[in-house]
Amino acid sequence: MGVFDCPVTLECKYAAEEWLQSKDPLIRDFGARLMFLLRSQEVNLEFSRSNKVPPSDLLPGEFQQYCWDESPLKTSATHKGEFQTETPMRHFHALEDVENVGLKLGVFWVSPHWLYPAHEHQSLELHHRVRGRGTYFTGQGEISKVPLAPGDCYVHLPHQLHGIESQDEPLLTLWAERVVTHEEVPRVLSDLYTVAKDPVTCTLSHAAQLWLQSEDPHVQLFGRKLLPFISPRSVEQKHVGVDAPPLGMLPDDFRGCPWFPSGAYTCRMDPTLKPLKDCIIYKGKDSMFGFFYLPPGIYYPAHRHEPLEMYHVISGEARFFLADDGEELSSDVSETSIKTWGRDSFWLHHPYQSHGMQTLDRPVLILWGWIGNLKDYDFHYLPSDIFQSAKAVMAKL
Repeated sequence: MGVFDCPVTLECKYAAEEWLQSKDPLIRDFGARLMFLLRSQEVNLEFSRSNKVPPSDLLPGEFQQYCWDESPLKTSATHKGEFQTETPMRHFHALEDVENVGLKLGVFWVSPHWLYPAHEHQSLELHHRVRGRGTYFTGQGEISKVPLAPGDCYVHLPHQLHGIESQDEPLLTLWAERVVTHEEVPRVLSDLYTVAKDPVTCTLSHAAQLWLQSEDPHVQLFGRKLLPFISPRSVEQKHVGVDAPPLGMLPDDFRGCPWFPSGAYTCRMDPTLKPLKDCIIYKGKDSMFGFFYLPPGIYYPAHRHEPLEMYHVISGEARFFLADDGEELSSDVSETSIKTWGRDSFWLHHPYQSHGMQTLDRPVLILWGWIGNLKDYDFHYLPSDIFQSAKAVMAKL
């Protein structure tokens, strides 16, 4: 069964996509972490129908196959109608990855005509209505009433009062919990809003979110590798160094990244490549991410390397050359993919797949990622540049 073939993971996918469109950095972060969970190879929902499943006439059939249990909610619920049950609220735990993204996710069900008065707990949660309409209560001191409909979501901060009321139909809700102590919540929120205000880390977050939504497993992997790295940058990193791209070519925030002469130049010592600049933002055991700057009107010769690589255009536009099979000797343009890519375009270079590019009339800033052997990555230029004929063709356009 595919990861999106069961009802819960499909509902989670829809919810994550909606959360990623939110203006609130906290809700977007929940969306990215949930998408990380869904794209993880470790996701495994077991189907085990239990004797705690809600009544069949009050729960969609596709949700009856899961291992439901009595809810551990500790509050005094009151019944408002004819239908009653000893346990008016049921739940099951679905997905979890505490180590990488600190997220747990489950589903809970509330029978019709039940009121759960305002209460509080210490966790940081996001709830997303899947089925049913009702009322949400929240506030500090004076309680506000908010109508709830399918697709609505709301956040519970630690010690924030909240409650729910079902109407003529049962409520089915996804809940996602950030696994942090309530003492850590202020720091988590501060970090999220700091990242959102900083153009550099905000750009990295945006890219990770787009990659996680891709249907390509290799692109998803880059999103899964990048997301846990993202954190507020230090003041030292914002200092503009001597190797930064020229003033006016990039926004100051990006010029404040830790730039150094690009390997494109140092591996070849071609004076025409000296203006190219690299920086590394994050580096782990088998993955690293950074930015690559190219000035206008420059040709980056055909090259190849062992690590799997991602290119993501942040600004500018360029023509990119990619060999179909990685052969070094071919010079036939028909065997080369030539595309012009602009902002938010991204693609992969597989291990030892030859690639190069030609910038146009504006500088180009690329977010790149490597996954693989970071100690002996075997970067080298091709003895016979297979893209030279393609470059000549493009120059005439």
